[in-house]
Amino acid sequence: MMKTTILHGLSIAGLALLAACQSPSKPAQTAKSSTKTKGAVDAAKVFDAHCMACHGSDGKSKTFPGFFTGATNLTKPAWQQKTTNEQMTSVISKGHRMMPAFENKLSKVEIKALVVYVRHLKSDS
Repeated sequence: MMKTTILHGLSIAGLALLAACQSPSKPAQTAKSSTKTKGAVDAAKVFDAHCMACHGSDGKSKTFPGFFTGATNLTKPAWQQKTTNEQMTSVISKGHRMMPAFENKLSKVEIKALVVYVRHLKSDS
């Protein structure tokens, strides 16, 4: 009985997590400065709308969904150094492990803007 209860709880948590990682109808409002240039995508808004639930506003993945899914800390210098822009583009587009694919939700321009944005999340430690 206890195992069944735990499995039901994990199933519900998993469904909640998937819902959190899906795109909200409106982007979240944050205090971040705009990263939009004239005629370009506002990468901070795209990140907030599609990535923040798991990766957090700072990219450190210190969120419940981030912990539950094992979301990558995007600020770690070692990860930033070993991960190519092409690898990031592929993961954002196709998904990886529990991360959903965004190729049908975001344009190629938005995905490229996210890669550039994630590069700017690098921490010094």
